Amino acid sequence: MRDTTSYILLGIIGILIISLSLSCANQIQLTGGPKDEVAPILDTSLSTPNYQTYYKKDKIELFFDEFIDLKDPVKQIIVTPPLDYFPSVDARLKKVTFEFDEQEVLKEDVTYVINFGESIADFTESNKLENFTIVFSTGGYIDSLSIQGEVKDVLTDEGVEGYLVMLYESTLDSVVYQEKPFYFAKTLENGIFEIKNLRADTFKLFVLNDKNVNYTYDPGEEIGFIDELIYLDDTSRISLNLESFLEFQESRYIGYDALNLGLIEIEFDKYPPLDSLNIVSTSIDKYSFIKSDPYKVDFFYSPSNLNKIEIQYLQDTLSFRVNNRSIQNLDTTVLLTAKLPKADVGIHPLKPLILTANYPIDTFNNSNIYIRDTLTGQNYVPKVSLISDDPMGLAIHSNWPSNGQLTFDIAPGLVRDIWGHTNDSISLTIDFASEEDYGTINIDFQNVPSDTSYNCTLVYGDEDLETFNVRLDTIYTFQLLEPGDYRLEVFEDINLNGRWDPGQYIEKKQSEKIFKPISLESVKGNWTIESIVDIKQIKSQNDTP
Repeated sequence: MRDTTSYILLGIIGILIISLSLSCANQIQLTGGPKDEVAPILDTSLSTPNYQTYYKKDKIELFFDEFIDLKDPVKQIIVTPPLDYFPSVDARLKKVTFEFDEQEVLKEDVTYVINFGESIADFTESNKLENFTIVFSTGGYIDSLSIQGEVKDVLTDEGVEGYLVMLYESTLDSVVYQEKPFYFAKTLENGIFEIKNLRADTFKLFVLNDKNVNYTYDPGEEIGFIDELIYLDDTSRISLNLESFLEFQESRYIGYDALNLGLIEIEFDKYPPLDSLNIVSTSIDKYSFIKSDPYKVDFFYSPSNLNKIEIQYLQDTLSFRVNNRSIQNLDTTVLLTAKLPKADVGIHPLKPLILTANYPIDTFNNSNIYIRDTLTGQNYVPKVSLISDDPMGLAIHSNWPSNGQLTFDIAPGLVRDIWGHTNDSISLTIDFASEEDYGTINIDFQNVPSDTSYNCTLVYGDEDLETFNVRLDTIYTFQLLEPGDYRLEVFEDINLNGRWDPGQYIEKKQSEKIFKPISLESVKGNWTIESIVDIKQIKSQNDTP
């Protein structure tokens, strides 16, 4: 009886201990730990040895430290020299198996490179094992030549990551459209690359931002190339500085969104020239095309109760259907804002006050604006005009006072937009500076080569103030400049079309050279900056890696 009681007590105590443990455990919040961001690591002790010589065709087995997901091996895996038959590649748990086709005959005394691209990734987080290769030779020697260098974006002058640097046996220009490369490597984060295990031979080099991962050039992908073939021998030490660019193509229409009555947002793959857009619909009385962001154009039109609109863009006719029952009306009031200087000064007394509307302006009423000096009470008679290259801009001119302050009382109806909407009454108090608050820059361009044309843009912040063609030994003067930092952006204009042009692969044209921005001395009020720009010198500095 005593033993039975002891067993019962021990059982009760055990249950209490277990219950207490479970209770404590339930209060602990489990965490998964830091996220795995490491690519799979090859276990060399279990895997088929790399860099074998006298290799005989056999199964290649690769073991990793975690479970593997094999992604798109048909596109990703490239063997050089190219095989006649595609191999079998399979992933099971932590192992990747590569087997040559039974009919494949490997060449004698040749170094083979199996580049797995981005096909190997871990199963849980899809961390990719990039630029992973297996190298072997069917002879007694593994090719050890290499090419290295860097690839920079021609516009930003910064290294590009993930671009393919490819070598081809064929020297035909069409090979980049039709064949996979013989050798290749991917650029690292800073644009640096190295192609290893190359044989002595002659190759064609091509750079590609392979967006659809097919190892061939498709329009819309950034590219780069060099004009000469590459000759490799045992004494070669080749390091290349390459530029990537996007070939010029007309903007491609993507789609549209009927945002509001009288407003359609048209999207392109890049910003199109506005003069390439023309109205086909004859029922539209008034309209404007206005840039809304780098890829979109806002199309304002009147009347707004249309069901279908057609616009001619280059050789295409774009058709837009507008469901007037499911979209909202535009605001019925025109909002006006004043464009003020970036610097902490007033508007220059010789410059107009610019008012910007939220919709395209159709007409204005000169008598609906009253201007008064806040100190003297003097009234000013304005001259109002539309801005030719800005459908939403209105310029107000007068003989403004230096260091004065004016109040602009704007009555309803100063402006009328293309739908007949007008502005509400507003009052603006505007400070005006004196001429002494602004500065001047004189730029003397020297040593301008006679065999190349150069264009220059004066830039203030993010605003391009003026673009001009640089002439030999000419001084350019810029007046009425706000205090602040200015810079010059210079580029070659080889084809004399007044704009910078990227390269063209088939025509063997490299991109027109863009020089590093030239910072000028800061502009100060009532101060003239004398600056000398030696084109020959900056060209030499930019040509130095």
